[in-house]
Amino acid sequence: IAIAMASEAAKRSRTVILVLGDSDRPGRIGAAQMALLQSLRRANDRLILVSTGGLPVDPVVGDAPLDCILHAGRLGSMSGHAIAEVLTGESGPSGKLPIAVRGAGGEIALPFGHGLTYGDFDVSNIRIEMSGRTADATVTLTNRGRFDGTETVQLYLARSDERGRAGVPRLAGFQRVSLRTGERQDVTFAIAAAATA
Repeated sequence: IAIAMASEAAKRSRTVILVLGDSDRPGRIGAAQMALLQSLRRANDRLILVSTGGLPVDPVVGDAPLDCILHAGRLGSMSGHAIAEVLTGESGPSGKLPIAVRGAGGEIALPFGHGLTYGDFDVSNIRIEMSGRTADATVTLTNRGRFDGTETVQLYLARSDERGRAGVPRLAGFQRVSLRTGERQDVTFAIAAAATA
């Protein structure tokens, strides 16, 4: 009855915001929560899922990904205010996943380092300059979107084996950069020889 009442209310709403906490399996949506989520999604496709708890959830529900998920993590005293600021655009999301999110079948649904912002950022003009036993890797970051935003530029390194095949990339550095719409900035990482060993 409660799900049916919520779905009827969702039909009359412009946007639905659903907050779900940890189930008995962190990072997974419980059966009752999933039934509610699917019912609300059928009633109104303008659905925002706010997930709380230690792990983000798989964005695929049924056969299709949700359009909007905000993982709020473990809530504190100012979490409600912070979530409202992000959802209304007063503050832009800028977090990146510290883990990969796996789907129900074990496949990677969202990779390590994934995270979106309200800005539309473009990385271009990649260049590397060698200097002794260090290398400077530089990229140009441009905010081509309609909104100001903060992007986390990430540097990954991978060693090649004797056959020239690249190994598993690992995060070697990151920088958070805030840009106004239309603004661009060069971002440089200094890579020591030891970092590639």
